[in-house]
Amino acid sequence: GLCGLGLLRIGYAEAVKRLADLLADPEPQVRSFAALGLGNTGREDAALLLRFKLSVGDPELDVLSECMAAFSRLDPVEAVPVLARFLEREDRDLRQAAAFALGETRQAAAFTTLQRQWIGERSAEVRRAILIAAAGLRRPEAIDWLIARVAAERAESAAAAVEALAVFRTDAAVAARVLEAARSREEPAVRKAVDKGFPASP
Repeated sequence: GLCGLGLLRIGYAEAVKRLADLLADPEPQVRSFAALGLGNTGREDAALLLRFKLSVGDPELDVLSECMAAFSRLDPVEAVPVLARFLEREDRDLRQAAAFALGETRQAAAFTTLQRQWIGERSAEVRRAILIAAAGLRRPEAIDWLIARVAAERAESAAAAVEALAVFRTDAAVAARVLEAARSREEPAVRKAVDKGFPASP
């Protein structure tokens, strides 16, 4: 796996072919390295390989997670509908991985998909992943939605929304809105998340 990444790094002309072979290797870690390498090529044919791999599946979650992330980097527009299908799976870990990968696409359609999944999602872990992914999109509408979650959701979800928004702690405007939304929340979990994510300026 590391040799495959090395071939890519030195600009070997047939690196994508070698990585394609490794994507079918018996060892899961090698397949993960292959997906990582393909995601760093910037090539359309590499994106097609990853799309195919996601279609046929893999028994290892780590391999699928790496394929999702790599495909999101290479083809963020096409990745949204492909990843959305994984949000329909019964496997909680797959849904969580798909949510994280959607956050890497920075696409408006990804936000719509995450927002729709939030409504019916029952797993606390996946709901947390949706919040983190929404923050990762760095889109104004996603930030607005997250701040609304701080104000309106139950304590656990509100605290998770604050934690997700902490990536914007250096953005004074966003930070002020988060603190305003959390002002009326007295739950310990929410207060702790605010204190950790948005510490008072010295």
